[in-house]
Amino acid sequence: MNRHLWVCLGLCFGWTALVAAAESPKRFNVLMIAVDDLRPQLGCYGDRFVQSPHIDRLAARGLVFDRAYCQVALCSPSRIALLSGLRPDTTGIFEIGPTLRSRAPDVVTLPQLFRLNGYFARSLGKVYHVGIDDPDSWSVPSWHSKKPRYGPEGQAKVRNAYAAMKAAGKTEPESGPE
Repeated sequence: MNRHLWVCLGLCFGWTALVAAAESPKRFNVLMIAVDDLRPQLGCYGDRFVQSPHIDRLAARGLVFDRAYCQVALCSPSRIALLSGLRPDTTGIFEIGPTLRSRAPDVVTLPQLFRLNGYFARSLGKVYHVGIDDPDSWSVPSWHSKKPRYGPEGQAKVRNAYAAMKAAGKTEPESGPE
């Protein structure tokens, strides 16, 4: 009887392995949303005041991270650390400006790893930093909106700040390419 049981189990496992090998591997769709300065004030984080039904519905179908840590209190070095898996003390990037490839030319980034494994990796908006992107990470060139980054009040404040700098004889800070 034991022999028959082992033969049956062997056939079952063998058949299961053949069926699994014949099926194409299923891959998950992956959507990463990177947002600047977003505090966890959404319904999916338990905030009862904020009404965020669409993002809450998306969160219910996916994975919500409930702890946020950053490597540096600046956008670009933190994003580079997250996407490359390299600490700022490894890349030497502690400020906005240097590109990842200027410091770590052979690194394989998270989106690049997806791309190299048959996924379509797309950057829509600010994933690295505006003007400091990583073309090797993406399947197609990054897309950035041509619309102003600030609303009318914010644009007026920027114009006033630049006018005050000019009046004081100071030069405007340079920004990266759009």
